[in-house]
Amino acid sequence: MRRFLVASLCAGAFVWVAVDSFNVEIKVVVEFFVLSIAMVAGLIGLASLYALFMYLLRKGTARGSRALAGRPDKD
Repeated sequence: MRRFLVASLCAGAFVWVAVDSFNVEIKVVVEFFVLSIAMVAGLIGLASLYALFMYLLRKGTARGSRALAGRPDKD
């Protein structure tokens, strides 16, 4: 929890310095923030689909490898 708070504080300070020093519009910062959240959510979704695909792939090949080795399934 402490790391999250420190990271949020540092990110907030970075944005504040960018807005103050380089005259960045607030609209641009908000758009960047929203698109960053969308990208992270999309990557989490893709990783979840990949994990499900790998689980199903390994589950299917484990049963087939036992049959190829001449050992019956214990299911």
